Formats: sequence, C-alpha cells, structure tokens
Amino acid sequence: MPCRLALLAFTLRASETPESLVQKKLLAPLAAREKARSSYSRARPPAAERRVRMLDAAPIADAKGGAFVGFAVDARYGRGAGRWQEDVITGCVYAGTGEVYVRYGDDFRAAGVLLGKTIPPAASHVCRAAGAHAVVAGG
Repeated sequence: MPCRLALLAFTLRASETPESLVQKKLLAPLAAREKARSSYSRARPPAAERRVRMLDAAPIADAKGGAFVGFAVDARYGRGAGRWQEDVITGCVYAGTGEVYVRYGDDFRAAGVLLGKTIPPAASHVCRAAGAHAVVAGG
C-alpha cells in the first residue's frame, strides 16, 4: 500500500507542468493576498489580469544538475482593455521539485518573497544555466 501512495504522489508531481506550478505557487496566492487587502490601501491597485509566458521551450540544467524553465508574468491594470505590461514578474521554475523562484533585485528568491515573507537570496546556481558566468558589477 505505501508503494502505491508513493507512485500516486510521483504521478501527480510529474503531471504538473511548469506553467501550472507558477499558477499554483505564485499567482494564486498573490491574487488571494491582493484580494484580502483593503480597498482604501495606498498601495498600487492589483493587476486586473495576469498571464504566464514560458520563456524556454525545454528545461535548462543549472550548475548542480537541476532542470529549470524560465517564465515571465505579464499584467494588465485598470478596467477595460488596457495594455499588457510585459515582464512584470520574471523567474524560473524547477518542475522536478516544484520550486518557483522570482527575480528580486539582482538575485533570485523563492516566490514567497512577493507574498511578504522574508526570504534570503537563493544559491548562486539557481536559475542560472550551467557554464554561465556571473556578471561582476563594474567589470
């Protein structure tokens, strides 16, 4: 019986696409957080609509052997048919582990940072292709 449960869990994880992981682990919690905010808040109004674009056709290997796919989130603000603002949120998703990272300044951090959680920068290999060299500021 435990073997069947493990197989079922693996099947469910394998069926999740990178796009569905971004929807589930980033956009849905972000929308719920914004919905709970007071309408009298001075913060920028939330996006009326968001869409996910996958930037890579195939997974890319990082320096530690993990496979990731880059993504970008576009947003439309206001009422009606406003223009889409591209790349409002960018990041990558590791479909094998279900981890979602977003670009936050010059670093990548777990998606929870956009939900108000204090999260340190991810390791230097995260969301960076193997063999890619980090750009040194001022050099």
